[in-house]
Amino acid sequence: YNLGNLYGFYLGDFKKAEASFRKAIELSPVASDFYLGLAGFYRDVYKEKYDLVDDVLLGGLKNVPSDPNLLMQLAYYYKSAGDKENAIKYFSRLLQIPLVSGSQQEIFKQEIEALSAK
Repeated sequence: YNLGNLYGFYLGDFKKAEASFRKAIELSPVASDFYLGLAGFYRDVYKEKYDLVDDVLLGGLKNVPSDPNLLMQLAYYYKSAGDKENAIKYFSRLLQIPLVSGSQQEIFKQEIEALSAK
């Protein structure tokens, strides 16, 4: 994971970064940070693979189904991609997670309302 960050965000070696992130996920498939790292790398740096962001996050949710950070990143990814239906779906799932605070729930409810109104 650390090598993925080093290669991807600092050294610009995308192939090594991707391989490192994927190896980290393979070695520890329940570490949500590893999925978030790879998804963030695709989203922010390796733009040619931007369309894989949701695949990575969905893969993470298969192994860590109630991780609020994976759900939140996926909801915002779909919102930014204009996929209202999936954005609402994942914002709604966030409302069911006990770790999500009341103020966070309010934000997600507002997101759902805004997406539903459009």
